[in-house]
Amino acid sequence: AYKNAPKLELESAIKYGLDNNPTLLASFNRMSSRDYKYMAKFAERLPQVKAEGNYDYLEQNAVNQYTRDENAVTGGIKISQVIFSNDLNAQIFSQKIDSLNSELSFKEDSNILIQEIVGAYLDVLREQSNLTIQQNNYDMLKEFLKISKLKFETGAVGMQDVYRFETELAVAESDLISAETALKNSEVRLNKILNLKQDTKHSYEDLDSLKVKFSQVKIPMKEMTYNDSLRLKVTEHFINGALNNSNNLKIAENKIEDIDSQYKAASRSRYLPDVEGFARYNKNNIGSSGKDSENDIENYWSAGVGVSLPLFTSGEIHYRKKSLESEKEAVSYEKSNVENSVERDMNIEMNRLKNLMTKLKD
Repeated sequence: AYKNAPKLELESAIKYGLDNNPTLLASFNRMSSRDYKYMAKFAERLPQVKAEGNYDYLEQNAVNQYTRDENAVTGGIKISQVIFSNDLNAQIFSQKIDSLNSELSFKEDSNILIQEIVGAYLDVLREQSNLTIQQNNYDMLKEFLKISKLKFETGAVGMQDVYRFETELAVAESDLISAETALKNSEVRLNKILNLKQDTKHSYEDLDSLKVKFSQVKIPMKEMTYNDSLRLKVTEHFINGALNNSNNLKIAENKIEDIDSQYKAASRSRYLPDVEGFARYNKNNIGSSGKDSENDIENYWSAGVGVSLPLFTSGEIHYRKKSLESEKEAVSYEKSNVENSVERDMNIEMNRLKNLMTKLKD
């Protein structure tokens, strides 16, 4: 701790890191971008208004035959509304899944950042404690050396005792310098995670105040040390909880759902047409001065329904479905890897706690 330095509590460090860490801010903006993309794609379902224009040139020898001007300019406004589109529905759903997954990724990045902040904060406290120990050890050996020299002058001890304390003091001084360096490095790491200047100084909470915060979850470690059946039940409970709350697992499941939706859309695209309703306001002979233009209807409305269905796609639909099948298989393997990773990590952690408890008892 530094005199007059502002106190940085663990909760404050976490909050500051969540608000200012560059990696997390980038993740947040990626999430926002996916949300806007989803809204933009969904907006394609809404009514659309377009201005249209067209210029036609007709050869002079055909003007009289077609009773129209050599140069014809037409224009108008088209109002359209998608009634049904198989591909658009699939694209909107896919964009929605992408938006949900980006939110899950942001949550996962937040969890990782919190773990990093807590780890870095505890490293600082550990290095502070180690520095205190090394400083006390150095001061003690320095005093022992002073006493040893006094005793040597009176003949109570030999020179070898003085040499021994000098050697131990030199080692203690080296350990003290190493502890100071380790503390500075841990503080630099914490400041970097929090996006602060590397030389920013803080005072910190003591370990006793943090014990309460890390003892909310009660695990029967003592009983688990001698009861393998209980240990397996507790481990299984934590594994199930980790799987139910795994953001990476939810992302994989969402990807599979998205791929299934795209596959169904590809299969239906041969017999489900796109349907669009439209209304158009037309204005013909804009700026025309031809003799026959006065016989034409220049302003009028038209409306109708457009239907389109692919008859031949040169294998596009077939290969698209094959691509989706391969992609689904790949994501399924990714999901299995996530499940195995969660189970493996939880087993390793529970065994670590068990071994630590056994050592404490010994």
